Amino acid sequence: ESSPFWPEQKRRFKAMVFALSVDAKQWSDFCQDGDTAKFTAKSCDPKAAGSADLRGVPADAWFCGRTHNMDWSARGGKPVVDLCSAKPGTAYSEEGVCGSLGHKQLLLNVINEGPMQWDADPTKINIPSMDCLLDFLDCDIVYCQGCAGRCNP
Repeated sequence: ESSPFWPEQKRRFKAMVFALSVDAKQWSDFCQDGDTAKFTAKSCDPKAAGSADLRGVPADAWFCGRTHNMDWSARGGKPVVDLCSAKPGTAYSEEGVCGSLGHKQLLLNVINEGPMQWDADPTKINIPSMDCLLDFLDCDIVYCQGCAGRCNP
């Protein structure tokens, strides 16, 4: 992305989300501080949105790309991204879940495949968007692999 437009839109989106969501800002702070234990504890809390039941599994089982007892037929039979097998610390590398997509694509994913569509098609939660833009997907990888029900029943 040679144009400064998309990185600037990403920065503005992130600032807007943090202004609207104390939770998102707290997750970001935990991740920026390298405190994956607090990040995971907050994410794994039974009252957290990712713990809510969505089609018989925790909502974040869809986000993480769990395959056991999951219907991925809307995505060709498998998750778009597999955070359950991803190596922690690789999300923003050139081949990583976030790094392989530009700011423009991630912003388009939020608009076209983002939260407004997740209830109707929970497989869309697995399409890289929000957490990549908020810069905490590396912590999400640790969370997915460390919280019961996210990657395994």
